Amino acid sequence: MNTRATMKYILSISIALFAQNLFAQSMEGNGDAPSPNHIRVEEYAARRDSVLHRLPPRSIAVFRSAEEFSRTSSAEFPFRQANNILYLCGYNGQNATLVLSPDSLTIAGEKLCAALFVPARNPQTEQWHGKQQGPEETQRMLHIPSFSADSLDTCVQRAFATATILYYDWLHPILRESLPMKEFSAEHEEKKVLQQNFPGIQNIEPTAPLVDSLRMIKSDAELALMNEAIQTSCIAHREVMKSALPYQYEYQLAAIFDKTIQDGGCEAQAYPDIVGSGPNSCFLHYSTNRRQVMPGDIVLMDCGGEYRGYAADITRTFPINGTFSPEQRAIYQIVYDAQTAGIAEVKPGAKFTAPHKRAFAIIRTGLAQLGIIRDSAWAHINPLTIPLDSVATGMNAPDVFRYFMHGTSHMLGMDVHDPNAAKILSKNEVLTVEPGIYIPEGSPCDKKWWNIGVRIEDDILVTDAGGKNLSAAAPRSADDIEALMKK
Repeated sequence: MNTRATMKYILSISIALFAQNLFAQSMEGNGDAPSPNHIRVEEYAARRDSVLHRLPPRSIAVFRSAEEFSRTSSAEFPFRQANNILYLCGYNGQNATLVLSPDSLTIAGEKLCAALFVPARNPQTEQWHGKQQGPEETQRMLHIPSFSADSLDTCVQRAFATATILYYDWLHPILRESLPMKEFSAEHEEKKVLQQNFPGIQNIEPTAPLVDSLRMIKSDAELALMNEAIQTSCIAHREVMKSALPYQYEYQLAAIFDKTIQDGGCEAQAYPDIVGSGPNSCFLHYSTNRRQVMPGDIVLMDCGGEYRGYAADITRTFPINGTFSPEQRAIYQIVYDAQTAGIAEVKPGAKFTAPHKRAFAIIRTGLAQLGIIRDSAWAHINPLTIPLDSVATGMNAPDVFRYFMHGTSHMLGMDVHDPNAAKILSKNEVLTVEPGIYIPEGSPCDKKWWNIGVRIEDDILVTDAGGKNLSAAAPRSADDIEALMKK
């Protein structure tokens, strides 16, 4: 490794750990305090135990931290920890590996079912970036046996020699992670190399079956963190509405949102800001945010903050002039009614698809009543009276799909699209309800509807009493939005 590569490696570790180390200094000496992520260490231990109980005998599960991604030749993107490492132990630095085995691992003469390997402290990097969190600090803060990353190879070599099943995300479609040992990569063709070196390993499985269903049900501590992200994001959406004026640029509206969530304690955006004005409101995941907003435009803002690893996901649509045009209000009201009805379908035991089916029926009827689609059979139907199982989809509704082409819900948590391993809703799951209508220029309808894109998205907690709107603090009705923008 040349000098430049060596320095880049050293800097990448220390920069990622710097923010966490600030928390570490405040945590020293408080063995029973919450972790730096505000979740108690006992909860992390219980999560690991749940995974261990799912592991069959003679198996091993390996979880790698996220890796650094280069932005340019001399700069990197901000580090964001891999969700499963964060979920299972709370460690927030790079170059770490969590190993779980129901048959226990022998490390330094001790038999352990869980071990975390992290980079050792380095005086040279500390000189540049401050105190690091090495194995001793990690064990004290997170209450998990922690060792230097230098000892990982020996431990894993020994564990692989007796294991028959390896759980590892070696086919991760985005990260293309490396296996813990240098000689094995995550590329598909290297699977044979692994099995040649360790013929006892008969299967390599993904980690998703071990963790995804656990992550779906949110604990009280997780809901508290999510609520911080959501309430801060609601404040930010309100600030944008109060500040928005014609001739601003989309990126200026995004900057107001970003500053507000950072002032409120969010470390980052949960996903790239989507601020689409006028024609850009009709693109689902538009994120260029460079257009100047013109008088009369509608603005669709899909923005959410991330707090301690947990995401908010909120969309609001508002008129840049502060008052909806008659056409904008008509489309907005359909989406509002569809979302309201979709939220009402959220309850324990309901199908995950129930909010979408109800929202779909209302949007189809509303578009037919406005003459935007040609399905006259739906123009005189009250969609709230339609049984969910009879809602038409597929080839029977091509006109609707032209203007409402996405699902209405996804799970929310550490990831903005959190795992969804069940078809039935359960208490303490959080999902979005986000119907929309998008009518781009050139659509086969009256031109007065062109360039109107509306989506309303809220974060809904499944409770015994039904769906609880966690993001209700951001104005949702057309009247409330107009009232706020007039202040």
